[in-house]
This record gives sequence, C-alpha cells and structure tokens, in this order.
Amino acid sequence: APDAPGATLTALPSLDLSRPAWRAGFDETPATVLADGAAAAGAIRRAEIATCIALGAECVGVAGHALELTVDHARTRHQFGRPIGAFQALAHTLADLTVTVEVARSAAAYVTRCGGDERSAHTLAVKASEAAVTVTTEAIQLHGGIGFTWEYPAHVLLRRAHAAAVLAGTPDQHRRALFALVDER
Repeated sequence: APDAPGATLTALPSLDLSRPAWRAGFDETPATVLADGAAAAGAIRRAEIATCIALGAECVGVAGHALELTVDHARTRHQFGRPIGAFQALAHTLADLTVTVEVARSAAAYVTRCGGDERSAHTLAVKASEAAVTVTTEAIQLHGGIGFTWEYPAHVLLRRAHAAAVLAGTPDQHRRALFALVDER
C-alpha cells in the first residue's frame, strides 16, 4: 500500500499524458512472501504474458483507429479539386497501412485461438507495437500540418503508440524471447 512504512511513489514524465507513470519504492517496507522459486517464476511469466496481450490489443486498437482517422481525412480533404485519397501515392500508402493493421489484427486473433500462450503473446507484442508506431507515424504525415498539433487525435495516438510499444518490452526484446522459445525445442 502507498501509505505503508517506507513506501514511496514518485511521478515520472510520460509521453502519453493520459497514462501517468510512477516509480514505486519499497525500501524497508514490511512484506509477506506469496511465492518463491518456481511458483514465483511461473506467476511472473503469466503476468508478463498477460501484459503483452493487453498492450498488444491496445496497440491493435490504436493502429486501427489511426488508420480510420487517416482514411477519413483522405476522403474529406481536397487538393487540386479532388480528395487527396485519390492520388496514387497516398492510396498506395493507405493500402500498405491497411495490410499492416490487418497483420496485427491477425496476431491478436491468433492469441485468442492459442489461449494466450507465450509464443503468441510475444508475436502479438511485436506485430501490434510495430503496427501502432508505423501507422500513427504515417497518419501524422498524411494529415499534414494539423497532424503535428499536440492535441490533434493523430498526435495523441502517436504518443499512445510509442508509450504502449515499450511498456512490456521493445519489439527486439520480444523477438529475442521468441528465438529463445524456438531454441528450447
């Protein structure tokens, strides 16, 4: 508990202002051992898997929402007398982003079919976080100057994507975990 003897909470700066960050300290705070050894390791592993799945699902949603905003913008923003989405380069970029989002959604669907095993959780963490960062970065560019506005939804999603993409580990950390699982076979 935050009011326990020796417990401290220190606010940390956060890229995603809707998700405050804190450092918890428990110097000389009384504690009760709930598990140790293999039981503790198993509980930590299950918590890590659940975190990967939850943040992966969030990243899929962020990527999907950023894509929807961008497609809507491409339909409604006109340049040279026609919607900007009618220009080939923009249409190809939106098609690529759609594929990126669908790959992340497929990884999320795979997690549910596998019952949330470790391999599928790490796969989701890689695909979803990369999709969220890629799609939100492109959304900023495709929205033009307004996309760089701090309060604009595309920018809010960009910050959310970057923050969520590293909370449970970077994509490279998850790839290393996947390689370790393959080596265990």
